[in-house]
Amino acid sequence: MWKFALPLLVVLLAFAHAGDDRASRMVPTGSFSKKSSFNADFSNAVKSKLSGSIKDLINRWLNPTCKNCTASLTNWGGNFQFQAKHIEYPRSTQEVVNIVKNSLGKVRAVGNRHSFSTIADTTDTLVSLSAMTSILGVNTDDLTITVQAGAKYTDVMPFLEFVTLALPAQSSLAEISIAGAMSTGAHGSGYTVQNLASQVVGMQMVLANGTVANFTRKNDKQMMQALGVGLGVGGIITEVTLQTEPRYDMQTFVFQKWV
Repeated sequence: MWKFALPLLVVLLAFAHAGDDRASRMVPTGSFSKKSSFNADFSNAVKSKLSGSIKDLINRWLNPTCKNCTASLTNWGGNFQFQAKHIEYPRSTQEVVNIVKNSLGKVRAVGNRHSFSTIADTTDTLVSLSAMTSILGVNTDDLTITVQAGAKYTDVMPFLEFVTLALPAQSSLAEISIAGAMSTGAHGSGYTVQNLASQVVGMQMVLANGTVANFTRKNDKQMMQALGVGLGVGGIITEVTLQTEPRYDMQTFVFQKWV
């Protein structure tokens, strides 16, 4: 009985803390006149979903099947088992820097683990960005939003709607992470719509030697083109700045019968 009750209590306490902490660390920038109202609404939106880090905690406790791992971790579909000996859950860029500098062997980053590929796996240290989900700021002059790399579209879209902004396109899978979507060339629908990496106008990355590099489309066009769908080869992305546009309405047509 207590074997199940104690981990459940830990999960519930961590969940309550995660919602409050994420909302408090969010720092909107630019001209925004409804900060107090935003903080309350966004906090409620955050608390309505389990963060990726809590899901990972549950998964690590319920599936201790990897003999050589410190924790068990599978992909979203449950059909791929990561083989990392060490799994880290940083919450900031500095924590990522510390992990990269102090880890031995191969270090690789993983987002929301929707892929069934081995590309993000390693037998050494795996860096999960599931705890890096904060919205760092919005610039209402340039219509851009900056988020931590592990933020999912389900984290970002409620905020953008509240400040009357929207992304030009979105994948049908809203639970994928921003950095993961851009790095793997995820896309929306429509022959006039570019992939999700085309929305990225800036990024922050921790390189293999532990240094932090910042790139923007304006100043580093070629580098941004190379890293936009980089599959993780450049380093560990920690922050992403996305181009948005004014909020718009969409119309859906449902065809129930083909003639």
